[in-house]
Amino acid sequence: MHRRDFNLGIVKACAAALLSPRLLAEPLERSSERLTSNHSTESEPSTIAALYKNAIVIDSLCAPFVDTDPPPAADVLAAVRQSGITAINVTVSQPTFEDTVSNIAAVEMLVEQHPEAFLIVRQHSDIARAKRENKIGIMPGFQYTAFLEENPERIEMFRQLGVRIMQLTYNNRSI
Repeated sequence: MHRRDFNLGIVKACAAALLSPRLLAEPLERSSERLTSNHSTESEPSTIAALYKNAIVIDSLCAPFVDTDPPPAADVLAAVRQSGITAINVTVSQPTFEDTVSNIAAVEMLVEQHPEAFLIVRQHSDIARAKRENKIGIMPGFQYTAFLEENPERIEMFRQLGVRIMQLTYNNRSI
């Protein structure tokens, strides 16, 4: 199976799940009842909402913010915070070293301008902190590594800048 076929299958499965929440609600409710050993009288949507509210939810690449320049509008920010998303992976890699560093600085600026809404995830406990404080944890990441320019020492520098996710290649070939 090709990666694009796999991704298309995932998109279709997600669409099906969104269009038919009752199909997912019944197994989730039964699972919840088995775990708690009491028979809840809550309706299906509230049970799902409660499970989602307590869950750690990480959006690993379809971040709700396409661009952080300009900063997200207040209504968009409120909607994302209410969505239950705990943390997002924001791609900061660019073809050049300078542009990649600039993107990391933009993420830092976003967090600095909206400390009530965001924090940068540098360790696993930051994810729990984001959930507890109703903030969106930002996990800066790379989708390719060409900007390292045969300088592997830069990996540690990027780690110190908060990058914790590094995909060696994505849709283009890393050199």
